Order: sequence, then structure tokens, then C-alpha cells
Amino acid sequence: MFFRKEGSGNMRKKVLSVLLSVSVFVGSVACPAKVRAEEGNTTVELPADTGNGTDAVEDTYVGLDAEYHTQEQIREYYKTHPIRDMEAEFKVKPSVTEPYALGELTEETKQDALNMLNLFRYITGVPEVSITEKAQNYAQAAALVSAINRKLSHVAERPEGMSKEMYDLAVFGTFNSNLAAGGDSLCNNIIRYMLETNGDPGFGHRRQLLEYYFTETGFGLAESVSGGYYSATFVDANIKEDKIISYPGQNQPIEYFGPGYAWTVIVPEVVDNSKIQVKLTDTKTGSVWDYASGSENFRIDKDNRSTCLIFSPNSINYRVGDKYRVEITGISKPISYEVNFFQLGDYVPLQGIRSSVKAYAPFEGETHYMCTVQFIPENATNKVVAWTSSDSSVAEPVWAGNGVCQVIAKKAGSTVFTATSEDGGHTAKIEINVKAKAASIELTKHEVTIGVGQSFELYGKVYPEEMKDTIHYKETYDKNIIQKTDTKILGKIKVTGKAVGQTTITAYAYSNRDVQDFCKVTVVEPVYTTGLTLDKTEVEAVPGDTFQLQPSIIPSNATCKEVQWSSSDSNVAKVTDGMVVCGRNSLGKAVITAKMMDGSEKTASCTVKVYGKHKKLDAPQVVNYTSDSVTLRGESGGIWEYSLDKVNWQNSNVFTGLEPDHEYTFYIRVKADEYVRASDPSEGTTVKTDAVSMKDCKHESVTVKNKAEATCTEKGYTGDTYCLTCNKKISTGKEVKALGHNYAKKITKEPSVSEEGIVTYICTRCRDSYTETLPKLSDSSGAGKDDSTTNEPAKSEFTIKNGVLISYNGKSKSVAIPKGVKEIGAKAFYQNETIKNITIPKGVKKIGNYAFAESGLAEVVIPKGVTSVGKYSFNSCGKLKSLVIPGSVKTIGSSAFGGCGFKKIVVPEGVKKMGSMAFIACDKLESVTLPGSLKKIPVQAFAHSSNLKEVVIKSGCTTIGDHAFWYCIKLKNLTIPKGVKKIEERAFLDTAIKKITLPKSVTKIDNKYGIFGFCECPQSLQEITILNPALKLDNMLGISLPANTAVRYGLPLQKSITFKGYKKSTAEKFVKYINKHKSKYKKSAKFKAL
Repeated sequence: MFFRKEGSGNMRKKVLSVLLSVSVFVGSVACPAKVRAEEGNTTVELPADTGNGTDAVEDTYVGLDAEYHTQEQIREYYKTHPIRDMEAEFKVKPSVTEPYALGELTEETKQDALNMLNLFRYITGVPEVSITEKAQNYAQAAALVSAINRKLSHVAERPEGMSKEMYDLAVFGTFNSNLAAGGDSLCNNIIRYMLETNGDPGFGHRRQLLEYYFTETGFGLAESVSGGYYSATFVDANIKEDKIISYPGQNQPIEYFGPGYAWTVIVPEVVDNSKIQVKLTDTKTGSVWDYASGSENFRIDKDNRSTCLIFSPNSINYRVGDKYRVEITGISKPISYEVNFFQLGDYVPLQGIRSSVKAYAPFEGETHYMCTVQFIPENATNKVVAWTSSDSSVAEPVWAGNGVCQVIAKKAGSTVFTATSEDGGHTAKIEINVKAKAASIELTKHEVTIGVGQSFELYGKVYPEEMKDTIHYKETYDKNIIQKTDTKILGKIKVTGKAVGQTTITAYAYSNRDVQDFCKVTVVEPVYTTGLTLDKTEVEAVPGDTFQLQPSIIPSNATCKEVQWSSSDSNVAKVTDGMVVCGRNSLGKAVITAKMMDGSEKTASCTVKVYGKHKKLDAPQVVNYTSDSVTLRGESGGIWEYSLDKVNWQNSNVFTGLEPDHEYTFYIRVKADEYVRASDPSEGTTVKTDAVSMKDCKHESVTVKNKAEATCTEKGYTGDTYCLTCNKKISTGKEVKALGHNYAKKITKEPSVSEEGIVTYICTRCRDSYTETLPKLSDSSGAGKDDSTTNEPAKSEFTIKNGVLISYNGKSKSVAIPKGVKEIGAKAFYQNETIKNITIPKGVKKIGNYAFAESGLAEVVIPKGVTSVGKYSFNSCGKLKSLVIPGSVKTIGSSAFGGCGFKKIVVPEGVKKMGSMAFIACDKLESVTLPGSLKKIPVQAFAHSSNLKEVVIKSGCTTIGDHAFWYCIKLKNLTIPKGVKKIEERAFLDTAIKKITLPKSVTKIDNKYGIFGFCECPQSLQEITILNPALKLDNMLGISLPANTAVRYGLPLQKSITFKGYKKSTAEKFVKYINKHKSKYKKSAKFKAL
């Protein structure tokens, strides 16, 4: 999906929000510490009437100190200070690796951000700010050090190798700037600072940006090595705040304020919390919201000279024309002012809404589920939605913000929530299925005796089972006697004895704490197990089989007889309490291991082999026979085998040495595989051999088979010659080249002075056609003019300047770009959902950024000659089912084909550079071939392509980039070619790879987070072969992580892994390290010497 920035129609809805969560907190922001300049306790005189368009309620009230701007003045300011919300562009790109470089944004990028900031200040009524070189350097240094460290902090950590001069800039810059991590739009980050919402822990960004005496600013941006953007807006933390300032402003554009956003008022005095009163009144409806110290959604933020009042009214939708009055009392001079909401831009009608989920299934009494709707388009003016329930006795919707409602689950049953938009009456539905609370629970054990240091596992079931409730445990047991540890399975715990004694564990259901069960645990001095055996050591089974394994424990008086069961492959066979269940869809071998939980480490195992069986085939077909041979349909050495007696089987489908004029019966079956037994023999086919040998046949009567005529696009075949008498193949045909199109030119519409003409090209063989536009005729003589009418030419469907196609203004589904175009410009067909197919003429060299992004494009052929495909050029073209990239292409831009719908892509030889996320989130993509000319597979190149199964990397590649194949959950096999030198962080995170070989050429892998990891899908990795004996493997599995790293990237192993390598290599040492630190890795590792 690609990320759509607030307040704009720009693309990028899905991928950026997924990607940036990899290494930074997306959308996270940080504001500078509240530092006040030491200026003494100056008394601020407030006028009785500001004259700023606010009618004072009483003479004792004062208004705002902000300058009053009318709605028309704000609209005019918006027009004269245009905001493009552009992607940041650099004059000099920052370097986040040594040697570090600050970098420099273009003047256009900085001016765009400045216009955004000053628009908010103009709405508020405070003076404009300007960019200074000093402030710009501070901001750029703050952004750079944040990107290097990949975290937000107002206390900058010094990166290794950074000069003191640059670090000093970063220290001052981070301390005095608003910081953000997210996209590369500075305008979008400023909007996020301003639109503080209910419960936002980052209150304060808006206060910094609207400080009255704030005059100098700068904007910084840098991209981290993992692809995340970090930005800084310099604000100077030393602020005065001796003016009464508020946001929203007295005339407030509704585009920049919405439901749930906080109101802020800066009061230039230190208030008494117990006296302060805030009253917000909707002057149209008379609705009132009162706030005082301790009120919900009300915060008093003060220091030694001023106070910021922050309040967020619930259940409120702002509309164009609404007017609100704010009255603040309990201060030296009460404040009163009004806020009028208006629309800054043109009215944008709502075209539809859709729910974010289809259904929710809460338990009775739950209230934490939230239903949301998405608006189409996102920048629609009126987003007011009303919620209803088809049965409010089951569940009731409670308004919780713009397009959001809270689910109040009341009783078991089903209801449907309907959201209805105020604009257009559009609806969206969400099914709510309320589940009944638990009626009872049952633990697997109710009385257990174990020794000190010994353990057992405890779990159970919640009834009714179909509610899928879970078991939880109270902390009321005696923690001096036992220790409770959670396992990976929710509801299952491990209990370990600590000291002699007795205690009781209480379990309850998640949905109903009153439903309980108990387990009494007695801890005694331990008697350890000395021997453990199973009643079965090897079992052959078929899918779906079940059987019980019985352990025998020596001595019989061992204090802890708890056995922990595990399977080496739970897809083949699962085990629970010794009951083995063979999978219905998996074949192979699984080793079932029983391990004593008494600390003795005694184990016993049973090998389970699950065999399938091929389906029985139909009776074989006879292709040819003579007096001494019979040939059956099939191929020698294939998956079939053949027999005359169902006992002796052969691979060949030809039987020779037979007797003339004799009947034989033939059978066929599918061969056995490793874990699939051969099918039952087919029914027999009886054939009688010829009485006379046909060896001397002269082939006088022949026929031609398999003949195919060539077409314009398909190859032909002359056909094979067979003898009609003996059916022998006499000669093999030849392939005939495709004929190619033979186009005839015909002018189907003559050009005139006022209109362009059309010439149509039609193939004389297959009738394939395409059209071109003829230019309008020049009218130097004035002939054809009619003084009684205006003879202006019709607008062309294409806007073309200097060979660059700027835009397409037509409405056709099929579009042929005129000849002569050399470049398809940026956003030429952007969000054009009408077009279905495009004909691009020869001569086009470049396809610009966003050229076809988010369009309805289903067919396109990129012609030979195109050398550059720009970033986001085909992004979110979900209907584009196939694509051929010609060999002339040298560069493919970032996210060029993200979110497209094709199943297969071949990147041709010649492509030397590919931008990050080039094929990200291609949900239909199954097969990828990458050329040797591409030296580096870029960051997140195929991330979240969840159906990708096959990847071919040709020799020549040297680097596999950060997160290159992240969440390719169906990618089971990958061959890394010789010549690859470096594999970057999390390249194979959440893939299904079982076995992989790192060739000797690999000299570096990123060990900070590892190249593997299993956070959102089960571990599949079983075997790693490492051919470089010196390759550093410190943390290739992503287990040992820094303390400040998110927990989800440090998950332990789920199953054992085998490492293959040379003796005394780093691979062997790494295996020893894993086994030595098993408490961290949870599973052991094995080493096999090459």
C-alpha cells in the first residue's frame, strides 16, 4: 500500500508505513525541552478589548493578542504562498556513513516547508518566520545525526568518526528542534506537529511552532541506511510566551483542524489550577463543554512564567460555517474569543466510504474494539459520519472521532454496524459477532508433585470451545515455592519448584474471571530420573494417523514424571502429551522427542515416517506395436513405470523381444518417491502383436502430423511425417518464423485548421491496428474563417513541450502516444483510472516519476530504446497483469513497480541500478529473474511480495540489500550465486527458506540485526551451509540484540538449526556458542563438517 500524505492528493498509500516500522517508529515526533530564557518576572498588561473581531462577553474579558485575519485574507495568503507538499529534493545529498556530510536541501524544498509553517502562523495571527543560514545548519545537523543513530532524541549521541564541529551543530540543533521520523515530505511533518490529538504524549510541538517571538527557522532531512527519513524543524527552545495565543485561529480553515484535535490557549501568567475554568460553546447548537482541573481530556501545562491550556472536546464534528466561543476564567484577566470554521480550498464532494475490516468478534462486556471507515477521496470536505446498530441490545456504536466508533459489546449475538456519511448518504457496514463469556474451564492437571528445581507444564481448555477463549493465571500462588514462566503458546505455562512446600495455582478465562480452575502443587526434595524409554522407536504411518507413545521412567519413585514432548517437524507429525497426530497434507520424517522436566535432561525418541500414495492411473494407451514390440504412451525415465505382470516393473515404455501374433496385457503405475509409495497398478490394456514383421516396410503411404501455420506473432511448424502402414515417424518438421505485421496506412480523419487528423495502420494479415495523430493544418491565408463565430482550435488531448509529454487530457481507454515524444513526463497519466492500455512509440527514452502511478493501466509494452524508468512510475497499477522490460533499460527508480499485479518479472541484462522498494508489495508476483549487470539488489526490493516463490539471481550480483526479501513468506528456495560478497541486515527476514548456502565469496554479513529472523511467520530455516571459514557470524540469526531494540526483532529460535562448514571454522564456533547460550537461543544447533 502506499502512503497518502495528509492535506494532499499525493500518492503513496501502503508501503512506506510498513517499511519505516522496520527501524524507526513511523510518524513518531519529538519536541525540544521546555527551556525558558531568564528575563525576570515581567508584568504583562492585557487590553480590555483587542478589536480582533471578537465580541467580549463582559467588559472584564480580554481577547487574543494575535493579529486578526479575515477568511479572504487567509485564502489570499494561501494562494500567494503556494504549498506543493513536494518530496524533498537535495542540492547536495547528506552522507550518513563516514565521511559524514551535512548535505543541502534545494531552495524549492525549503521554501515549500517555510510556506507550510507560515500558513499555520498566519492562521494563528503571529508574525512570519524566515530561514537563516545558521538555523538551517542546526536543523540539517539534527536530521543527519538522527538518521545516523536511527532514533529521535533531543540529546544527540556522537556517531563514531564525526567531527567536533559537526557534532556541536547537531547537539544544539537536536535540543532546539522539533524532530520527526517518517516520510520525506517536510510539509507533512509540520502538519503532524500541528494536529495534536486526544491522548497524544507529544503535546508541545504546536506550542513551539506558534511562539510569538520565534523568528528564525531551518529545515533538515536525511535518509538512514535502512531507508527511513528523519527530519528536523529548528524552533529555538527558549521562548517568551507573553502573548495570549490560540489554535485553532479565530478564522480556521477546516482542512487543518478536525475531530479529536486539541485546542490550545497560551496564557501569559502562572495560573492556579484549582481556579481555572474553560467553557467551549457551539454558538449554533448551544452545546457546551466545561473543563476544570481534573476534567477528562484537559491538561494544564505551565512553567515559571506562562501556562498552556490544552483541551479536546469529545463527540464533535466540525463543519464549514460552525462558530465556537471560548471563555476562560479563574485568571487575572478572563479571556473570551470566537473561532469561525471555513473552507480554504474548493469543496470536494465525498464519493464513498468503506470499512477498514469486515467483522469483529468481541466477548460480552468488551469495549476496546474500534470500527473505522476510509473516505473516498481522502481529501473530501465533509467527513461527518453517523453510526447505527441493527440490534443495539447486542452491541452499540459510540462515536470516537472522525469516521471512528467504539464497540460496546453487550450480549452474545450478531449485529451490523452501519456508517452513513452526511455528505451523499454513503454507507459502509461492519459485522459484529459478540461471543458469549466462558462457562467453564478445565486444566490438564489438578494435583502435581515435583522436586526442587524440577518443572511441569500446565494448560487447559475453555468451554464452550467454539468461542476460542484463552486461559490466564492469577499471581496468588506462593512465589517462594514455585516459579511460573510463560511459554510461546498462549495459555500454557511452565511451573518450576523453588523450595519445599505446597501452593495452589488459580486459572481463569479471559472473558470471565469468575470462571476458575485450580492446580495444587507440592514441592519436595527431588528424586531424579536415571532412565527414559518409549514403547515405540520407529513408526510408519499415513496422513491422518494417530497413535499414543508411552514413556517408561526409571526409577519408579522419581518425584517428577512430567515429560516435555516435541516434534522436529510439526507439519509432518504433532505431539501433545504423547499423542501423535500425523498431518493430513505433509509427508516426510519427524522425530518425536520425550524429555524429562526434572532437570535430569534424559530423553527418548521415536522416528515417525509418514508416507503418501500416488493415485491409481487409467489403463495405458498403446502408441505403436509390431510383431515383436509394443510402445505405450509415456516416456522412458519419467515418473511412470510399466509392467506385463504387475510384479516386475521397468522404466521404459517400450517392450521388445515379444512373440509375433501373441496377446499381452500391459499395466502402468506412478513410481514411488522418498515418502510417497507407488500407486496401485492400473487396469490392464491387452494388445495382440502383428503376425508379420514390419521391419521391411517401404513407407509408401505417409501423412503429415502436428503442422501449424505461422502467424504475425506466433511461430509455425512444417509438421512431422509418419508412415500410415507402420506408424513410424519418418522425418521431423522444422520451425517457421513468425511472419510479423504488415501494416497498411490509411488516413481515417483528415486534419483541418481547427482539428487534428487521425491516421490508422491496419495489418493486412491479422487486422491488428493502431492510430497516430496528424497535426492541424496551418492557416496562413485566413481561408475558412467565419467572422460570426470564434474559430479557436479544440484543445489537444496531449500537452507536449520539447519532446516531453507533460499531460494527457483525453478520456480514452486505449491511448497511443504520438510519435516524436522522447520522454513521458512526471505524473503524465497519474491517477488516470480511465486508461486501460497504452501504446508507447519508438523513440521514447525516459519514463518520468509517477508517470502512470495509481492509474487503471492493464496493458503496456515498454519499447526498446527506453533507458530510464522513473521512481513510482507504475506504482499501485494493480490491474497491470504482465510486463516486459526491454534490454535497453539501464535504471529503474524507487518503488517504480510497487503494488503492481503481474505474476512474473524478468529484469533484463543491462539494468545496472534499481532503486529501493522497486517491486515492493507485488502481492501477485510469483517469479523473479535478476541480471548479472545488477550489482546490488536494493533495500526492500521485493519486500511484502507475499506470493513470491522463485528467485533467480544471475552471476554478477555482489550485494543483497537490507530487507531485500522481507516477508516473502512463500520463498522456500534461493540460490546465492558465487560472487556475492555482502548480505545486509534482515535480507531474508520472515521468508520460508529451509536450506541456504552462503558461497565462499561472501565476506560480510550484517550482524547487528542478523540476515535472518522470524517475527511474523514461523521459523522454516533448518540448514545453513557456510563455505567461507572466516566469515563473521556473531549474530546472523538476529537473536542477541541491543537492549534498546524492539523485542520483536529478538525472538529466539523455534527449532534446531544445522550448520555445515569446515572444521575449526567460524561456523563450528558459532554452533558451540549457540549451545553454550541455550537459555537465550532456546534451541540447540548442530554442526556437520564439510
